[in-house]
Amino acid sequence: MRADPHRHKGKKPGCWFSRWLYRMQEAQGALERAEAFQDGKGPRSLADLRPGECADVLFLTGTARERLRLMEMGLTPGVHVKVLRVAAFGGPLDVLVRGYQLSLRREEAAAVLLADFEEGS
Repeated sequence: MRADPHRHKGKKPGCWFSRWLYRMQEAQGALERAEAFQDGKGPRSLADLRPGECADVLFLTGTARERLRLMEMGLTPGVHVKVLRVAAFGGPLDVLVRGYQLSLRREEAAAVLLADFEEGS
């Protein structure tokens, strides 16, 4: 007997209905993340961290060009970041990522959403 074609473990479905259902579930998840972020319950951005605080990158926002630029600098989902210094009056942030120091504008740092926070290290 054949397995149910609508059940897939980690793979994209094959038939048109399964693909449509998969896209709807992905869209629903994206909407829930966006609503949680707007309600203040969602992830914080890299611009919200103080010096000495650490977090993991959850996802990047902005245009495709802006996201690609951040990924080229090493800020990919899952990477651990630590804020070293923050310039006064809305200046850049110095961030330790992948073993090197990176300076980001506040606008760029605001596009990096973080998963969790911890003090030190």
